[in-house]
Amino acid sequence: MKLLAAFAILLIGANASVLPVPSEAIAEGKNDARFIEGIIADILDLISNYLAANGYDPYEVDSLEYQYRLPVTDLFALDAELKGLKLAGGSNIVLHNINYAVLASRLTFDVSLPRLSAAVDSSALDVTFFGGNLNVGLGGSVALVETRLKVDVRINISVIGGISIRTLDIDFTLRGIESELDLRIQDVDYSEPINKLLGATIPNALEANRDELNELLEYIVLQIAESIL
Repeated sequence: MKLLAAFAILLIGANASVLPVPSEAIAEGKNDARFIEGIIADILDLISNYLAANGYDPYEVDSLEYQYRLPVTDLFALDAELKGLKLAGGSNIVLHNINYAVLASRLTFDVSLPRLSAAVDSSALDVTFFGGNLNVGLGGSVALVETRLKVDVRINISVIGGISIRTLDIDFTLRGIESELDLRIQDVDYSEPINKLLGATIPNALEANRDELNELLEYIVLQIAESIL
């Protein structure tokens, strides 16, 4: 959404000539379009470079430990441990296509993250609650493959009314999820069902409900955009 806000601000400057300015405006339209397209491409590059340069891609944690006990009593206690966490792929932003039509005030772009992955050597959770005990162990990896977002947005621009989104179409797709997790709860192996859930059930559900998911994303983006613009 910050990207939309930045684009809106840039759009004001690039389209200050939206009021009747004859042939020059048309002649300069292509330059304005390239300017807007270049700015958005640069913003994506900045995001990518920032994540990579500041240790967020890959993001690695050697070990973490957390403990909590209720004061006085032992009715509740929690012990958590994590070793060898690695998150990767967030900075690999691929811009497949971008186009800004000046006269129509229409922006279309297509971006993807080829692979977002998370891996952990081992993790453990041990909870004591009113005398009962729960222990969970998790290791392995999971990856989102080809997360892709296509956006088509048309904007109204006026000196009095400012900027408003006329139409918004979003198409979110996910090619698949690769899951190789080792999950144990109370020393019972649940690896197969969790991998089936992540690797097959969830991707199939996303595809089956693609239209409704896109409608929800459009609604959320419009609500946030209205509070910014």
